[in-house]
Amino acid sequence: MVNRTQSISSASASFGIFALPEGQHNFTMFAIDAAGNQGTNSTVYKIAVDTIAPTSFRFISSTKANNTNSSNNTLDLAFQFSEPNPDSALIQEGFPNSTYKNYTAVLISTTARLSLKGLSDGLHNFTMFANDTSGRKGTNNSVYKITIDTAGPSIISNPTQYPGAQTTATTGQIVSLKTTITDSMSGIQSVTVDASSLGCSPTLVMSLSGLTYITTCTLTSAAITGTKSLPVTATDFAGNQNNSISLMVEVDTGVPTLTETTVVSSPINDNTPSYTFSSTEAGTITYSGDCSSPTTSATSGSNIITFNTLSDSFHNNCKIIVTDSAGNPSAQLTVSPFTVDTIKPSITSNPTQYPISQTAAANGQTVTLSATLTDATSGLQSVAVDASSLGCLQALQMSNQGSGLYTATCTLNGAITGTKSLPVTATDFAGNQNAQTSLAVDVDTSIGLPDLQLKDLRTTYPSAPNTKEITVFYFVIKNIGTGTASGVEWKIDYGDGTIYSPESFNLKSGEVVTVVDYGQFRIKGPHTVTAKVDQNNKITEASETNNQMTITVMVS
Repeated sequence: MVNRTQSISSASASFGIFALPEGQHNFTMFAIDAAGNQGTNSTVYKIAVDTIAPTSFRFISSTKANNTNSSNNTLDLAFQFSEPNPDSALIQEGFPNSTYKNYTAVLISTTARLSLKGLSDGLHNFTMFANDTSGRKGTNNSVYKITIDTAGPSIISNPTQYPGAQTTATTGQIVSLKTTITDSMSGIQSVTVDASSLGCSPTLVMSLSGLTYITTCTLTSAAITGTKSLPVTATDFAGNQNNSISLMVEVDTGVPTLTETTVVSSPINDNTPSYTFSSTEAGTITYSGDCSSPTTSATSGSNIITFNTLSDSFHNNCKIIVTDSAGNPSAQLTVSPFTVDTIKPSITSNPTQYPISQTAAANGQTVTLSATLTDATSGLQSVAVDASSLGCLQALQMSNQGSGLYTATCTLNGAITGTKSLPVTATDFAGNQNAQTSLAVDVDTSIGLPDLQLKDLRTTYPSAPNTKEITVFYFVIKNIGTGTASGVEWKIDYGDGTIYSPESFNLKSGEVVTVVDYGQFRIKGPHTVTAKVDQNNKITEASETNNQMTITVMVS
């Protein structure tokens, strides 16, 4: 307690200004008269001295700690300060454009509280202010920062990367999983993918590489053939998650099954034969053995391939494998053995065999046609000769007599004299045919036939024929053929009459008959005398051109 005394000369007293310390001050008045009597004032005058603005500001409670992110747009703030005479408090939100907004806080003693709702996404900066009862304003030097982020990360799935040029993966292979994720507010805190369907972790962590989040997974036996959907979970620093996107992975653990559908014809006269097989899956074709092909891709279903040029030989080691896009190889498909033969049969003509001692044949006679043939690869299927010019079949089959000798016989019928060229066609089991080769056959239709020749026709008496005397006619008939002429007849036509042979006769090959007969001319002048043998053409001869002779006789 401090007392101050002031002498007064009247009933009023005043005290000069003096320094008061900080705090509450209570004043009571006393007066003493000259007699020493003291009067007491019952009224107390109170005054607070406060020359210091509020200080020691500090945040004591908030929905989120300072410098953090929140996915909730509601925020509860509370701060305390030191001030014996608090009056009011406010929270100020600053914006990037240097503007601000003030919020009046609820003040209880030196504790201020404020609840905010509907904050927009983005960074929010808050500072604290407090006023004491003397009107002094205290300012907080620290700033409370929080980023409101109510939007989840944005996810874009990227194509899965398979081994090499594959479009699927199989057990034991590694796939690369990729996704592009952005978050413009708080940033990405973590990214995981559920790769359990591939046999990997259900929360497989994806790491940022450039602008893409990547991870790898080695497929285990848990991966089953099919299209796998792998959910991606992206969490930002505000706690927002996005798991609406999945990465697609094609798994193929099955192997293609190959089936031979159309074999190579065997033997075949094609060095680049076609072959057909079916596959249950598309893939890459590999070949082994003698066979290869420019076709290296197989489709699911039927596949027709053409082999590269093969040698003329037997092929029994050709195999095919189809590997699908996941790298699964099929079992080997063994191509059914086949023989390639593009070589034509070799043929050599042999001399024709005629009847004994003959060098030609006539109709009715039989000749033996002969050729020597070889075909080293597929063997001969058929050999035929065109014997139509001899009156036999156009495709007369020749029989194998062994050692490559092929023969056929033909009995001539209606053949014409001359050298006949008979084409031989040899076909092997691959369908190859020989180059044109012919057998030569000489045909002489006169062989074995008689040939009656009439010659030396003349008159022998009188030396000068006349109408008064008998004229003697003379001629010779000779069989110049090789056969006997049976039933030979002749006649002489001299204009004034006709003389016939008295009877028919036979004439062997080489035999000669001299005919002498007579007649009488009745008319003077030139007469045409014609002698004929076999005048009715009853005898088949080698030639019909020498059966008559004509002379002119002058009769007086």
